[in-house]
Amino acid sequence: NYILNGKFSKNNPANYGIILEKIVSAVYEAQKFMRENYEISAVSLRDIKRFIKLFEYFINITKERKEFENPDFSSIKDNFLLSVVKTDELKKENIIILKAANLSLFICYYVRINDIIKRKEFSGVIEKIIKFDFLKYPTDLEKELSDNLNLDKGIAKNSALLDILFTLFVCIINNIPVIITGKSGSGKSLCFSLLLQAMKGENSKNPFFQKYPSLFVSSYQVSQINNYSKIKELFKTSKKINEKQKDVKKYITVILFEQMELAEISPLNLLNVIHSELDEIQGISFVGISNQPLDASKMNRAINLSVNELGLNDLTLTATSIACDIYEEIEKIIPYKNLILNLAKAYFDYKIFLNKYSFSNCDFHGLRDFYSLIKMTSRELKNSLNKKSIETIAIENIEKNFGGLKLRQENDILYSSTKKFKELFLKYQNIFIKEEINYLEFEKNRYLLIITNKTKNETLIKFIMEKLGKKYKYLLGSNLEEDQNEEYRLEKLRPIISYIENGKILILKDFNIVYSNLYNLFDQNFENIETSQYAKIFINSNVEERYPLDKNFRCIVLLEQNEVDEKNYSFLNRFEKHLMSFEYLLTEEQNN
Repeated sequence: NYILNGKFSKNNPANYGIILEKIVSAVYEAQKFMRENYEISAVSLRDIKRFIKLFEYFINITKERKEFENPDFSSIKDNFLLSVVKTDELKKENIIILKAANLSLFICYYVRINDIIKRKEFSGVIEKIIKFDFLKYPTDLEKELSDNLNLDKGIAKNSALLDILFTLFVCIINNIPVIITGKSGSGKSLCFSLLLQAMKGENSKNPFFQKYPSLFVSSYQVSQINNYSKIKELFKTSKKINEKQKDVKKYITVILFEQMELAEISPLNLLNVIHSELDEIQGISFVGISNQPLDASKMNRAINLSVNELGLNDLTLTATSIACDIYEEIEKIIPYKNLILNLAKAYFDYKIFLNKYSFSNCDFHGLRDFYSLIKMTSRELKNSLNKKSIETIAIENIEKNFGGLKLRQENDILYSSTKKFKELFLKYQNIFIKEEINYLEFEKNRYLLIITNKTKNETLIKFIMEKLGKKYKYLLGSNLEEDQNEEYRLEKLRPIISYIENGKILILKDFNIVYSNLYNLFDQNFENIETSQYAKIFINSNVEERYPLDKNFRCIVLLEQNEVDEKNYSFLNRFEKHLMSFEYLLTEEQNN
């Protein structure tokens, strides 16, 4: 009643009662659905508070939209809802109110559901109450937002990307905390970067964003050694910056926490300090990014967006977009379209197989590996000039991007969809370590993660590098408990930074405490300024600096076999992964 008062006609109190009864019923069923399908603490009165705030915002937004000047009354299946009012103006108010509630339910409840089937069930529950298509209006607004971002051809407008963009945008401009959880490569950081680039206030390139504030971002890179005082100081500083803004409508202060899942595996979960900060946050937006679900105490204090696994249609759309970007014109990929579609189907089947049989390392390979497979295959097809068969190119790139596992049965699933041959695979696996180090110099190839047995891994890699005549630097860190601190991390970062400037191949082992600071480097997410490239590296949790990067710099990370299961899959998915042993360095004849 408080929200609707003054928003519409004052002579419609009876009708408001009917509308509010439906909305309250929908919210009640949404809360009930979450409790029954998740834990009882999955929802609370905080969700009601967020719903009310969004409901008011979406009423204002929907009233301004042109399609509601003369709305389609036939979209509402509940004739009684429209028959209780006599004029088209009052009927229009009913539709606007219900559509605003629709969007609020979508953001507060629907996007947090981490299962496609349960999402359909939820939509059905709400549609029984509101009597129209639950997903149509949110999907329309998602597409409108993405269209105004002018995305590059290589970025596919799949359902996950659209959900993330829309939820982020709505939460940021309304100062509602949001935590996005999803597997590595699902587009969480990409979507935030896209909005950050687009939202420049009056200076925005696209007129759509010129009416919205510019974003001022303070970042915090979460690690296993979080600093309590730095977290508190970050919130305190952001509040001061926000208070000093002369025109709050021109700027929004955003606190960004990345890799939040790393704090969950830390012995001291210092991120609990953000609980009180999120409860008291006002006038500031908070965005948390995590590759895994967090504890309920954090999730309950923010809008929670769970990014679902991409379905086959989304994988196909994404693969096609990547290939089109490389070929520049969609007509040029037509001869290879079946191969691209088969690779998407192969990856989809592969992930289903791993999940079905509950392999402990079912996330060892992820979307980043799939994206790289499509990129490398498309580039090679474009440049091969019939030097290799299509099947050979596909098999080679599958082995490059989906190596590192001993279980051959898992990779057999990938081979089934592209006419792959077992004998060809066996031929390649023995030469890939040497071959990949040779091809590491190609600037668009991913960096390498080499998994070894505990004994003599240093000897093996040095032997290969010297045999190939490569200039390299081998750095050995420490995983001792007494070295897991801020001082040691800074001490080990300095030499790494110096080597990215001199163009050598850098080999790292036992730098666990440092790896999360280097994610932008591992992603090869470089910034181009004139003719130079710069790598962005977190010096500590909330200080990111740019360092000049020599174009010949490459990186290899060594990992022992018994460490693989302990590693965060977000870390593993950033590399091209291969097993290395003495047997793999021998020819087929020598092995026999």
